[in-house]
This record gives sequence, C-alpha cells and structure tokens, in this order.
Amino acid sequence: EGAIVVTSPAAGRGYLPEPDPRLHQGRFQSSDLAAWRNGEIVLLGRLDGLVNVKGKKVNPAEIEKTLLSLSGVEDAVALGVPAPERGGEMLRVVIACAPGRLAYEDVLAFCRARLADHKVPRSMILLPAIPRTARGKIDRRALVALQETAEVAGE
Repeated sequence: EGAIVVTSPAAGRGYLPEPDPRLHQGRFQSSDLAAWRNGEIVLLGRLDGLVNVKGKKVNPAEIEKTLLSLSGVEDAVALGVPAPERGGEMLRVVIACAPGRLAYEDVLAFCRARLADHKVPRSMILLPAIPRTARGKIDRRALVALQETAEVAGE
C-alpha cells in the first residue's frame, strides 16, 4: 500500500509558469493511495484525504465501507475535524439514516467490533441525508458547518 508514483519519458519535466514539486524530471508523485492486488492497481483513496488520529493515518473510505455494512445506514462520510483540546484531529462520521433508527452507542459498538481502536469514530452526527452539492457530490463545507448546528454525539 502506498502512493502511486509514475516514472516515464512521457511524464513532463515540470509545470509552467510555477513548478510543482510532485512533478520532477519525468517522475510524478500522485496523491492517490493504491495497492497491488492480483496483478492490478486498486485505488484506495487519496493521501490528502487521510486523517491523522493519534499519529496514525486513517483512510476515511475504510470507515465509510464499514459503516455502510451496518443495517440502517443509508450513507456515511468519515472526516477529520480539529480537536484542539486533544491536539490534532479526531475522526467524525456523518451518517444518513431514518430518524430514531440508530443510536450513537450502537454505531460505536459496531465499529469497535470491526475496526482498530484509533479508527473508531469519536464524534458522530446522525442525519436523514448527507448534504450534497448541486452536482451530487458530498458537500464537505456543509459537513464542517454541521458542527455549529447539529447535535454531535461523542465529543
């Protein structure tokens, strides 16, 4: 598992007008996290999307996949949010489910049985739907803003 690096004569020598440190003399360092599986590259997410929890990197996609296997979860997003009192980030999940369908304790127990301790969300927001942009993408700004307006469990 690691970042995809492309080395090829077809890769550019750099970008103009400003250099990009990821592209240098025919070598491109991507922000894509991948692994070799059965002779193929499998994309696992993005390095810039990883959350640093207690000095360990957490891939939000792994948390989301686990949550989506819990009955009642219609959609889920995992993200890092500032935790100034702890110094650094903590893992928060926003879960779309029918009102009253899930409780923080149930989701926490489910995650503890399936994830390493540092990957268990410490903060959770339950909503009827995940906010999306006009193009249907997850609205991450709205998710961050939820901290101010939604009931947050677990902090």
